[in-house]
Amino acid sequence: KPAISGNDLFAWDPDDVAEQFCVLMHDLYAGIGLQECHNWVKTRTGTDRDVTSLGRFFDVHDRVTLWVQKSTLSYDNLAKRTEALDFWIRVAEKCQALHNFDTVSAIMSGLSDVALSLLRSSWARCTRKQIFDMLLRAYGPADNFADLMVVMDTAEGPSVPFVRAYLESIREMGRGPFDEVSPNSDYKATTERRRISDTLSTMLRHQSLLYGFGVTKSTRRFIDEQLSAVGSLTCSWLQARGRDIRQTEL
Repeated sequence: KPAISGNDLFAWDPDDVAEQFCVLMHDLYAGIGLQECHNWVKTRTGTDRDVTSLGRFFDVHDRVTLWVQKSTLSYDNLAKRTEALDFWIRVAEKCQALHNFDTVSAIMSGLSDVALSLLRSSWARCTRKQIFDMLLRAYGPADNFADLMVVMDTAEGPSVPFVRAYLESIREMGRGPFDEVSPNSDYKATTERRRISDTLSTMLRHQSLLYGFGVTKSTRRFIDEQLSAVGSLTCSWLQARGRDIRQTEL
């Protein structure tokens, strides 16, 4: 088994890392309750309302994004940074194939952030740049992720949807699911509420469908340690580190 070190990405198989992300995120996704989704849509932050499971899910998503950035920026060597970009794109590609849409989104957020996107020399040597560009188009927020939503809506088998995209699409419907619909409600309000219900049902429909692989203890331990380590990471460090590296790539 590979030795676990602070940033030794290249000792690990990106496909195995992708599979372990699937197991981790599906476990969190399966715990999300319908009422929590209602609560989040109502307040966005869930203030004074229970969104505990959603909060854990979003927290891990955001930590994956930070890990992508930190791990890549931690390398002073240009070749290593390029290898890190290729590593994360391969993880995202595998997650896409396994219908773990949420982790693909988290990785793409990290790779497309200005801290990494302006590393021109690193990207010029990236062998998976075309795959990155394809995924970036698919996960871009154009039309509220309309194209991606179609793919997720029709996905079969085990899946982890891009939850934030679904919840944001509900907010864009213009009326939260908490508005009371009385017998005198107009047709538009009733239709809107039905659309919201259908969207949430679609988002949660994969909760009982488990992946066919389980936890690989060594890989999962590595992932857990790295996600824990980025908890203290600051945006100022990422920005400063990105600027410093850009200077070396001029």
